[in-house]
Amino acid sequence: MGELARGNLLDLSVSTIYSKNLEQAINEWDINYIHENNKINEKKSNFYLAAPGGIRTTKAFSQESVFHTLDNDRQSGCIRNIENAYSKDGGFVFIWKFS
Repeated sequence: MGELARGNLLDLSVSTIYSKNLEQAINEWDINYIHENNKINEKKSNFYLAAPGGIRTTKAFSQESVFHTLDNDRQSGCIRNIENAYSKDGGFVFIWKFS
């Protein structure tokens, strides 16, 4: 959503369940949020390094499963910037799992 916002493709004034508006939510959770010193927020980046669950372990509630790096490649990575989008006319899908 951050990339869509940077491309001016979202209405950032809409409210969300957990924040005043979409702009505030993106500023809080986007991994590319830039600080005043032009460095990526390490705390936010580290939050996203947590690997998915379901990995077999002998240690209950382990927090040791992490990715070594984030996919920050906006030209050919999974989440791309507007200039390198998979499709200029594509859709936007959220997949929710309810248990």
